Amino acid sequence: MNNTTIKTRIETQFANLFPLAHELLKPLPPDYLFDATLSLQRILKKNIKSRTLFSATGKWLTFSDDTEYPYNIELGELEALRNVFLKRISLTISPNSTTQENFVVNAIEMIHQVISNKSCKEPIFLITKSSQSLNTILENLVTSIPDLIHCGSTEKCSDNLRERNINCLMQKSSADNPSPDIRTSIKKLKTYVEFLKATKSIAISDDSFVDAAPQDIRVQFEADAINLLPAWLRGNTHQEALRDIVNLPNASESANFDKQPLPQLVLDNLSDDISKMWKNYVAKFKNIWKLPLFIREKIRESYDEIITNHVRSEINETLHAITSLKKCVENIHNVEWLNTVERSTLVGMNISHALQHQNSIKNLEPRVIIVNEASLIPEGLLIPFLSSRNLEHLILVGEKISIENDISLFEHLVRQGAPHIKIDLPRKSSSTLSISHKNLHESDNDPVDKPHTELPSPLPRPNNTPNTAADIIQDTKSSSAVSNKTSDSVKAWYTENLANSAWWLPK
Repeated sequence: MNNTTIKTRIETQFANLFPLAHELLKPLPPDYLFDATLSLQRILKKNIKSRTLFSATGKWLTFSDDTEYPYNIELGELEALRNVFLKRISLTISPNSTTQENFVVNAIEMIHQVISNKSCKEPIFLITKSSQSLNTILENLVTSIPDLIHCGSTEKCSDNLRERNINCLMQKSSADNPSPDIRTSIKKLKTYVEFLKATKSIAISDDSFVDAAPQDIRVQFEADAINLLPAWLRGNTHQEALRDIVNLPNASESANFDKQPLPQLVLDNLSDDISKMWKNYVAKFKNIWKLPLFIREKIRESYDEIITNHVRSEINETLHAITSLKKCVENIHNVEWLNTVERSTLVGMNISHALQHQNSIKNLEPRVIIVNEASLIPEGLLIPFLSSRNLEHLILVGEKISIENDISLFEHLVRQGAPHIKIDLPRKSSSTLSISHKNLHESDNDPVDKPHTELPSPLPRPNNTPNTAADIIQDTKSSSAVSNKTSDSVKAWYTENLANSAWWLPK
């Protein structure tokens, strides 16, 4: 598949997903990195001192001593790291979670240098799939970036990181926050809802039905303190009801044993409605025992309906009040969250926390977003965070792992041929790090963007060749380990295939 075809397909599929996708195939650094400088000390070996700041997007540290590889990271990770500074969207495939986390830590610390020096107001946003990955990365940064903010579970955090948790910071800065009082009110209203539900079950009982009736009706239901309602609802006459009572043993003693008082809700609010209902049905019948059975059933149904409608209305109004108060608490929380986060230079969160504060993150319009475990986050969950036109720099780091139900943006881009760098683990035999860097815009002026050829086989080197690029360069100073002729050929191969940009090899 040629470059033009890949370019067309990528632009068609991704250009409408998020604004920065238009920059996917352009070898153009983010605006904030123009004229930016940084120290490489973090990724240099301890015995090597970086006395100069280097251009973030230009050539990095080189040495006149050509026998020593100066960096404390492998060549593949170094190239992937520099690629981060050369592209607005960078994709890095890492072999495992440890390599991912180390790579992200280095990238964040170096980007943080630039952000701090340039006084960019927007914090760097780090999003991970898991809390474990988030905690590991931030634990390595909490000392060098003391104002970072941790958004997630603190269950397995150190004390230093726990102090930087968003909830802890918000709690310290919210002395006058009305949220606790509002939450108390919400709790009381919820208790009232439960009270209303319990009241309804009492109010529609047979005892309450009789007690709520007008006085002249109520006396017709009673005989020697016995409730005659069951017989009335069966359609019995008054005589039949009284005859049945005679056959009940100790009826008068047990009549009111389990009786509950008529709820105040009925007495205070519904007495008039219930009285009107009775008058409508018994206007032609002074004696309720002469009412037809269907009228009796209708009266009972109408009473239950009056109680149910009133309780439902009360519950709905109370629930509406609870919803309004919850919204108020949420708004207060979001304002505090924004005020806390915008004072930081680095905010880290797992995807679950990010989704809870999706609107707040959009309002902050982040300039830099770094996504670790990007291959495990479904595309649909990540895209909403990339909608800001202020976003200049998107860094996706993940393993070559597919998720079952929904493809990730990371995997989608890689499958469609988007430029990416793969960091392979060092092997103990045959070859060094294998770097796969696909790019559709090859340029002689930007050697890092040129695709690199993997090590040829057989290599122009002897058996027992050192395992890393650093070892190979180091061995050039040892004539006993490798012959001068062979050392020269190895050095020449690296110069031709990997070092023509002169960004890591010595001068």
